[in-house]
Amino acid sequence: MRSYPRLASVSLHTIAGRIGLAIVTLFVAAILVGCTTTGGAGGAFCDTARPIRPTAETLNIMTDAEVEEALAHNRFGQQACGWRP
Repeated sequence: MRSYPRLASVSLHTIAGRIGLAIVTLFVAAILVGCTTTGGAGGAFCDTARPIRPTAETLNIMTDAEVEEALAHNRFGQQACGWRP
């Protein structure tokens, strides 16, 4: 009769724990990488945002709060990204 070498006994609990730790580590790494910016005062904002320039017709139907939000957005873009009016 042939004898086969015995495999090391590893419990499913140990394997599940290692897999769980690997998943959590990858998740944390993905979050940290996603939080990086390109630098500068505006960071990634300047790479993706554009000035809001509504037409006269759009301005007539915008609420005061919407107009204020657009103005705040454009002011920040002027300071951080060098947008011109």
